[in-house]
Amino acid sequence: MKLLPKLTGKTAPLRSRSRRWTLESLEQRDLLAGDHFYVSPTGDDSAAGTEAAPWLTLQKAANTVTAGDTVTVKPGTYVGFDLRTDGTAAEPITFSAEPGAVINQRNARTPDGINLEGADYIVIEGFTLLGLPRAGIRAVLNEHVTIRNNRADQNGRWGIFTGFSDDLLIENNETSRSVEEHGIYASNSGDRPVIRGNTIWGNYGNGIHLNGDESQGGDGIISGALVENNVIFENGPGGGSGINGDGLQSSTIRNNLLYDNHASGISLYQIDGAEGAKNNVVVNNTIVQASNGRWALNIQGPSTGNRVYNNILYNYHSFRGSIDIDPDALPGFASDYNVVMNRFTTDDSATRLTLAQWQAQTGQDLHSVVATPAQLFVDAAGDDYELTTTSPAVNAGTSTMAPTVDLVGTTRPSGGAWDIGAYEFSTGDTTPPAVVAASLRGASWNASVPSAALVLGGTAGPTLPWVNLDTLSLTFDEPVVVAADDLDYTGDGAGDPVIGFTYDAATQTATWRLPSALVGGDATFRLTENVTDLAGNAIDGAAIATARVRPGDVNGDGVVALADLRTNVGGQFAAVGGARYQVRNDVDGNGIVNVIDLTLVRNHRAAESAAALAAAVNRDRPAAAVATAATTLRRDRPAGRAIDDVFSRELWRHEGGAELRRARRARLASTT
Repeated sequence: MKLLPKLTGKTAPLRSRSRRWTLESLEQRDLLAGDHFYVSPTGDDSAAGTEAAPWLTLQKAANTVTAGDTVTVKPGTYVGFDLRTDGTAAEPITFSAEPGAVINQRNARTPDGINLEGADYIVIEGFTLLGLPRAGIRAVLNEHVTIRNNRADQNGRWGIFTGFSDDLLIENNETSRSVEEHGIYASNSGDRPVIRGNTIWGNYGNGIHLNGDESQGGDGIISGALVENNVIFENGPGGGSGINGDGLQSSTIRNNLLYDNHASGISLYQIDGAEGAKNNVVVNNTIVQASNGRWALNIQGPSTGNRVYNNILYNYHSFRGSIDIDPDALPGFASDYNVVMNRFTTDDSATRLTLAQWQAQTGQDLHSVVATPAQLFVDAAGDDYELTTTSPAVNAGTSTMAPTVDLVGTTRPSGGAWDIGAYEFSTGDTTPPAVVAASLRGASWNASVPSAALVLGGTAGPTLPWVNLDTLSLTFDEPVVVAADDLDYTGDGAGDPVIGFTYDAATQTATWRLPSALVGGDATFRLTENVTDLAGNAIDGAAIATARVRPGDVNGDGVVALADLRTNVGGQFAAVGGARYQVRNDVDGNGIVNVIDLTLVRNHRAAESAAALAAAVNRDRPAAAVATAATTLRRDRPAGRAIDDVFSRELWRHEGGAELRRARRARLASTT
């Protein structure tokens, strides 16, 4: 699907889940502290500047505003304005145009529509700037200027121009058909510009030009730039690049779509800059050059240390291709996991190398592949550069320096690995992942002893009779992104960090080692919303499972009593894998039901009886309750003696007389 810009027949790609490429409707926003003024074609500069009594001219507003003020511009045509007043970080000055507000005449001081001269912390949004003599918007000698959601078309030299402007944000603008030069030009040693989400097309020179320009003063370097999520097409009939970096250093160019440009794709070099374009990252861009274009990626002069990953670099030219790099730029250069052509050069096209020759000569692009637009894209002829299901770019990239979302905000990776190019392939999956199995076991258990399955959801299942439950496993219905700190639980040890974590991608199972064993009561396990599938859908982590831990309750009736002792005696001396083995009798999980398990059941029965007696003493009816508890203990005593007799015989039989004597002494000591 393609979107028709308002003023021409040119087209730009659009996806149903994408952001809009042309001027967005301005969202309602809370106004910061300060006055709120209005300008309207029906206004009067001698009026109060309110919504009911607006001013006529933008220059009246520019002459009046101070830090924190907002100017709303009503639909109509206007003369431009010149602003030289600062806002602040907490209270910027904002000029916000409603749809239909057009500046088509220059301001009174410079040949531009809007001129910001030495004015810091300014926001310019929502204007259409049409046919101005020089720039639609010019911002110089300032910092923290935001230029967003504007349309600059058919201006004499530039759509947007900045110079010596630090910490600049240029986002979601459309700049088109600049007559002499560039769509967006960030110049003159301005550091840390962010240029994102713009649609830039049909300009005579560069789409985006970043130029340190040492001759104009300053250090001649632009550093710390971020150029991302721009769509740049049909620029450069007069020369230049889709994205040009002269003296650009330590910057990132990512998630940009460049197609049908008539000069270079992305260029890094030194002409006006004080030094070469060094130590930049060019990652996850899609570049498809026109048949009369130059190389997709052009790195010249002492532009060393640049890194190039996950890019599609295609060229319809008859002999130019993917990468043209000067030998002086090879030190520190790294390039890999790109989709390329069998065309590279290190001598400005005098000779051309195949991918294999390039790999042998430079050691670069060892994991890169050759592919055509027909293999890669949904519809390259129709300017749809999304990846097909079978595209060789899908899951073929690297995470090295890669962004976490794509050009339109799709989470990366959406499959098993990062995709190559500006778009991440997505099936459109919106279904969150789910846990399909949960279990507990002890880290010390015999490996053959099966884990204890938990009932999913907030309801606890049968009691768990084991004494050393400290390892939780959750199996998901699809691959997930999960980490150690994504587990929350109530119960013993809750709030303490886990002491071990693994994720088995083959089985889609995450396992946490708890800081201590669960010793009794209910433990509820939850997951944070940081757990997502590979499409970015977050899990519903509420009450994944609840474990009801009751050590010694081998018959599962919820209490540890004489019946559990009898059950355990009946299962004595059975080993895992044997016909008589019952895992609930194996209270310590070592794979053998023996006197140790019987001892554990007996001890927990005694502990529960003592706890019941203590609780009875503390209740409001102590006499009756204590009498009931005492009767219970007396009633159980003969049977208890019978169990003791079994206990003693089996201990003598399997552990020897010395063990029996020690056990009897311990028992006598506990009753005195």
